[in-house]
Amino acid sequence: MHNETILTKHIRPISLAWTLIWITIFALMDGASESFDLKDEYISLFGVLLATQVAFYYTSRGYEKTHNKKNGES
Repeated sequence: MHNETILTKHIRPISLAWTLIWITIFALMDGASESFDLKDEYISLFGVLLATQVAFYYTSRGYEKTHNKKNGES
């Protein structure tokens, strides 16, 4: 497409990085005491969010590529 902007082309990796950065910041701020202890809630939250976003990113990207091939787009 000729009318794409940088944001529309990179929204999936940007949202993945944004979520990972902010969860990491919040987890580090919460654990920034004398004895760093990362709570189990953060570990499960990391797992669920990353699995969801990575799965969505790769499946939507794969669908987009196969759809573009069928339509003859590059």
